[in-house]
Amino acid sequence: MAPWIWFAAAGACVLVELLTLNLVFASFAVGAAVAGAFSLGTSQPAIQWISAAVAAVLSLALLRPPLLKYLFRKTPRSDTGVLALIGLKARTTTIVTDTSGMISLRNEIWSARSESGDIAEGADVIVKRIDGALAIVAPTSN
Repeated sequence: MAPWIWFAAAGACVLVELLTLNLVFASFAVGAAVAGAFSLGTSQPAIQWISAAVAAVLSLALLRPPLLKYLFRKTPRSDTGVLALIGLKARTTTIVTDTSGMISLRNEIWSARSESGDIAEGADVIVKRIDGALAIVAPTSN
C-alpha cells in the first residue's frame, strides 16, 4: 500500500484514541505508522502488514499497561481550604475563652473560642473545627 494510506490510518486511529482514551487505538496508530515507514522502503504488502501487526501487539503489550497506570493513577484525597486547618497545632496569643480570644495558626492571627473552658495565653492548642473565620480550639494533652 502507499505510505500515505498507512499514515492516514495512523492519524484516524489517533483521532479515535482522543475520544476513547484507552490506548488501544494508540497502539493501532503506532502499528500503522511503523507500516507506513516500512512502505517507504518496500512495496511488499505482506511485510507492511506484518510490521503493523507486530508493532501494534508490542505496543499493546509493553507500552499500554504502564501508560494506563500512569494516566489513571489515584492520588490520595487531601483536605483543602479551612478543612486542612482542622487538627493543626496553634498557640494562643491572648486568653481564649468560650466568648473571645486569639491564636497564631500557621503564622496568621485567628479569632478563636475555647471548646473546653479558659485557655491561658501562650498555651498550645489544637484546632477542632472552623466556624466561618473563627477557630474552635481545645488545649493539647501534653
